[in-house]
Amino acid sequence: MPQMAPMSWLLLLLSSAGFFALVAMKLYYMSPIAHDPQAQDLAPNYACNSLNWKW
Repeated sequence: MPQMAPMSWLLLLLSSAGFFALVAMKLYYMSPIAHDPQAQDLAPNYACNSLNWKW
């Protein structure tokens, strides 16, 4: 396995962290829970069933 420079490791870490942050934000904003305070009590099941996110 070739030796990678520390800068490339840092870039890889930042890009992967940014990707996961984007996915988390997309899932959050697609959820009705984010825009409907009345639905907070239904959060565990309602959020999972109402997301139309195709993996």
